[in-house]
Amino acid sequence: MDDLKIFDKNFTRKMKNENTFVKSLDGPLLISWDVTNRCNLNCLHCLNQSGDQDIHSFNDEISEKEALDLVDQIIEIRPYSMCLCGGETLLRKDLTTIIKKISSSGIPVNMVSNGFLLNDKKAKELKESGITLVQISLDGAKAKTHDIFRQVSGSFEKALNALIVLEKAKVSTAASFVPNKLNIDEFEDYVDLVVETGCRSIRMMPLLPMGRGLKNFEELEPNEQEYLDFCMSTQKKQKQYINQKLDIMWGDPLEHIYTAFYFNRTTPLQIEIRANGNLGVSTYFPISVGNIRRHKLKEYWECGYNKIWELPEVMDLASSIKTIYDFKELLNKTWVDKHLELDIIDDHRDEKLEVNRNG
Repeated sequence: MDDLKIFDKNFTRKMKNENTFVKSLDGPLLISWDVTNRCNLNCLHCLNQSGDQDIHSFNDEISEKEALDLVDQIIEIRPYSMCLCGGETLLRKDLTTIIKKISSSGIPVNMVSNGFLLNDKKAKELKESGITLVQISLDGAKAKTHDIFRQVSGSFEKALNALIVLEKAKVSTAASFVPNKLNIDEFEDYVDLVVETGCRSIRMMPLLPMGRGLKNFEELEPNEQEYLDFCMSTQKKQKQYINQKLDIMWGDPLEHIYTAFYFNRTTPLQIEIRANGNLGVSTYFPISVGNIRRHKLKEYWECGYNKIWELPEVMDLASSIKTIYDFKELLNKTWVDKHLELDIIDDHRDEKLEVNRNG
């Protein structure tokens, strides 16, 4: 019990020190930008239902001209790093132009992809554009497993080849893995397969009950014993490849919510830009708080985004999320139902905050 008290005291002190640092920031550490919601796969777990025309309006996505202006705004606000997400990022025709302009300003650029469109030529183009790292979604050690999960035949071989051609082009890679009923017992073979490609980073996160993941959650969620066996396999493979510097990471999708709500970190570490220009707070929350077509990024940051976790609507959501299962209970399901759209500048939020607080 004494050890637990010491840990709690030290952790609380650490969080206070981090909060002091974060509050001193004049911009975000990270900007994530969904460059498109289009997708050439139909993955069973996709949290934002990429490719679904009932959820997304593809004609409303940021144009090439708007993208160049947005890049200038990103460079002005100078995040420590940039992540290009989707949708399938490689469906964006001006992707390498975006990467080159951001990376040439000194901002590291990472991206995610399902790898289906990657070949030697594209890998070389990405390298020349200045990309820092490409994360490829590979969800199984067997073609059958991955292809069922991704709903497109041949997607396994494409993803595996993507890791190989990127390593060949000397582009740093990571393989992402979402444990589920279909693939969780393949993890040890999966690690061996990834290592064979030259990749030395595996990133994992849990299956989330939102988007298509909500529709398929009961069927795909591993049980407690499967998760326990998975944890043992993870430790085993970490020890096996310790001399090869293999990095196996488990990402907690709720960490940013915990730190904001329970440790009063009102300043966000990142800005989320959606494909239509909307500014999100968290990709897991069914709410947006502005749009870059109305105001510039720096203006949003200075006019309230830098304290966005103080917004009552955001805190109400954060207070209701303690585990991933709580997402199933939201009144407006994330990436299933219509999102709440606010604008922290145009809606004169300071006035409306008091209205919301007083009922």
